[in-house]
Amino acid sequence: MIEKIFTKIDEIISEIYFNHIHKFLPKKIRIIISGNVILFRYLILHRLECFHLSVIILIGKNKVDGSNLKILLFYLKSKASYQFFTEDFIIEELFEKVTERQRIGNVFIWNINKIIKKYSSNVDAIFIKTDRFFRRWLQKKSFLVIPEVVDMDSDLSGPVENVLKKFHGSAKEDVRRIKKYEYIYEVTNDPKKIDFYYQKLFIPYTKLKHNRVIKPDTAYYNEIRSLFECGNTMLFKDKDKYISGVHLRHNPYKKKNKVSMLCVGINIDYDYVSKRAGACIYYFPILWAKKNNFSKIAWGATPSLLDNGIYRYKRKWGPEIKKSSGITRIIGVKFTNGSKNIGLLNFFENNPLIYMDNTELRGFVYMNSPVNINDVEHIYKKYFTPGMTNLVIISPYNYQESFKELVSLKYKDKIVILDNIKRLIDTKKS
Repeated sequence: MIEKIFTKIDEIISEIYFNHIHKFLPKKIRIIISGNVILFRYLILHRLECFHLSVIILIGKNKVDGSNLKILLFYLKSKASYQFFTEDFIIEELFEKVTERQRIGNVFIWNINKIIKKYSSNVDAIFIKTDRFFRRWLQKKSFLVIPEVVDMDSDLSGPVENVLKKFHGSAKEDVRRIKKYEYIYEVTNDPKKIDFYYQKLFIPYTKLKHNRVIKPDTAYYNEIRSLFECGNTMLFKDKDKYISGVHLRHNPYKKKNKVSMLCVGINIDYDYVSKRAGACIYYFPILWAKKNNFSKIAWGATPSLLDNGIYRYKRKWGPEIKKSSGITRIIGVKFTNGSKNIGLLNFFENNPLIYMDNTELRGFVYMNSPVNINDVEHIYKKYFTPGMTNLVIISPYNYQESFKELVSLKYKDKIVILDNIKRLIDTKKS
């Protein structure tokens, strides 16, 4: 009931403003107000939803050895979040088969401790999806706290060569292909070209990639369309054919500092994967932003799973990660009763991720096998990302202190090796 009320309020605000008020305001006022309306809805209404959670127990067989597995799950019914650590995600990643779904009910966040005390002795793990506001409480209760997303930014200060040096090998190969195909770009504020981009590139690609249909003349349609009023739209061409594009949002009434990448669109009828149409969306904006004296480019919210395709693709362009400024959902995970369920450990082995140690971001990789110095080097190159305090490798084997010291010295404390997953969780007060 509570989430329905917040959803309805959200819909009413969006409907009234974007369908009936926005278009009648002067442009400068529109830019200021539309941004604050969106900010209010995401940072206030969507955060308040996190105070009221649905609770279920999932019972079934784990994917590894078929042994019994029980998960106590507190989750959000709202769709205003990335589809990670949802009920469907957990079932897919952890269970071979779910034999029973016990619905406990709905609970306010301040009452979840009662539910945990009642059921924790009968489950293998607890997953809680809520707002970052409750991070400290979860950490004090010995939960591993995972941000749903992180932001990725690229520092453009200094010579452009310094920015290009941060590109990984695959990004450099993409640049070579872009030059080979002789792609070009144009930057426009022409309403007709923006409308073409919105209708022919952004909306079809959104439907294909995210299975979301954006219907004309709806509040959501007009909300997204309003974003194009602030900044520049960049279109990429293969000769005379438009192959992809992106909107570069920045406030023309403020001092140039950061430009944000929004609303990616790709020609779905074009062979955009093999011909690197998507790579244009990262390479050319860097050159344009640098040329126009921006000091930073923001690539937007990115899932905090290190093997996620979006995370890996953005990472190869050399950005830093930081705490998300817009999406504040977190996931708390806790093993109960000293559970060593192989299915849970397999979940972490298959899903290296970013977690929060107090307010710091750290990487976490679980290895169910001994690691040597070559393994550490491979893990470091594959997963460490600037912005992480360090990357923690959990491997349940006894390692000599001399080996740990060698790793710490070689990687300047950017790699930490632990032998127990419980030691990952920092329960110190922050």
